[in-house]
Amino acid sequence: MRQCKQSARPARLDASGWYQLYFAAVTEGNESRAVLQIERARSAMQDRLIELRSAQGADGAELQDLNNALTYLAILLQHAGREGGNLIWD
Repeated sequence: MRQCKQSARPARLDASGWYQLYFAAVTEGNESRAVLQIERARSAMQDRLIELRSAQGADGAELQDLNNALTYLAILLQHAGREGGNLIWD
């Protein structure tokens, strides 16, 4: 019987992997959980960027999607913890 070693991090994240984490982060209704989700998504997205940049024939569309998503997550983090007029987590 074959045994599989499991590491704390996945060996590779494809586009659907980082996108699922991104989607969970931007749709989280609770602000404190959203901040944790955002950090988790950003980490996975940074890993995917490194992976794509080192690969030959990297998908330009996915690189652009990652950059756009990282920008949006940064905007969300700027609004986290602000009081008054916060429409994101109301």
